[in-house]
Amino acid sequence: MPVCQVLTKGMRARALGAHRPLTCRTIKTFASIPPGDANGGAKEKRLDASLSAPSSPSTSTQSVSGGGAPPMSTQRSLTALLAFGLVAADVEGVDRNWHLLLPYDQALFALAASLPPPDIIFARTTVSDTPIDAALYAWAAALALGTLRPGSRRGVWEASFFAFVALMINANVVSFLKDAFMRPRPEAVLASYAFPSGHTTAACFGWGVLFLSILPAAFPELRAALRREGGGLTPLCVALWATPTVVTATGRIIGEAHWLSDTVAGAAVGVVFASLADGAANAARRARGDENHKLL
Repeated sequence: MPVCQVLTKGMRARALGAHRPLTCRTIKTFASIPPGDANGGAKEKRLDASLSAPSSPSTSTQSVSGGGAPPMSTQRSLTALLAFGLVAADVEGVDRNWHLLLPYDQALFALAASLPPPDIIFARTTVSDTPIDAALYAWAAALALGTLRPGSRRGVWEASFFAFVALMINANVVSFLKDAFMRPRPEAVLASYAFPSGHTTAACFGWGVLFLSILPAAFPELRAALRREGGGLTPLCVALWATPTVVTATGRIIGEAHWLSDTVAGAAVGVVFASLADGAANAARRARGDENHKLL
């Protein structure tokens, strides 16, 4: 069939309502209709119907979903693990040029030592412990309220289970790291070693799993405020997560229980285990096909 007749038939099909661009497949289909075929009209009607129908997902352009990129929870864990490794290398570096955080450690310790003893004790106990206690109370409240909501019950219990398992592993890992590095505290206020800060780890982990998985599972309507499409974190989530972590770290530094580098390393460990708990809960949701509570 001449090209002009093919294009004429294509324009006619578009005029009939098949508002789709011409493709090679469409042109070949038009060309297959002989000029004088008695069934040509029926074939064109069938072609018009096929053009007006929505294309199947297999033939349409697929959206980019990140290819083979790991989940965001895994990326956060690896990034935090790298940060911990860099701080550990700085603290334990043989070459003095490695100790980039040492001037900041010493400056903040000097500032803390200049404060009155009651303020130091208050910072070491109340300031550093309050965010951790608040995270535990928030866990319990979210678990109780999520249990009362039939659509959220399984998701919140699942998230809490993986959070509890990660908490137990986290505590043992921190204890192991303290004994492995054997870094003395600024002042002998406790018998254990300093690196990394267990309090900072606990605060970072507690609030991290709360905002990453427990609250979104208990209250799906909060998910958009805390998580981006694809698993990223909103600025609100980052701020809510970082604030209690910084408060606890500040209390440990002013309380002369830790160096600054101890708290930075402790926060990195907390991010690692909070992200692992989040990833495990999300994997369980994917395994059972729960699209309503899936968090990447």
